[in-house]
Amino acid sequence: MPMVFACSVSHTPGIRAWADAPPADQKERFYAGYDDLRERLWAAQPDTILIISSEHFANFFLDCMPAFAIGQAQRYFGPIEPW
Repeated sequence: MPMVFACSVSHTPGIRAWADAPPADQKERFYAGYDDLRERLWAAQPDTILIISSEHFANFFLDCMPAFAIGQAQRYFGPIEPW
């Protein structure tokens, strides 16, 4: 299976908690970048998506903190943190 698309995005810990904090023009540029990424990924029509990410307590906690984890799903919806 050939690789059809690759990308990376910056770490944005406040994207959910402080969505209204940045100036409007900065927020528009930020979300425009994600819109572009979505369009490019959709156009590539991948069969499989591999995401490499640090969890930062989003899906694991101190009693279950593996060095690496591999998940498999038809769909995945991450937690929506209130912070």
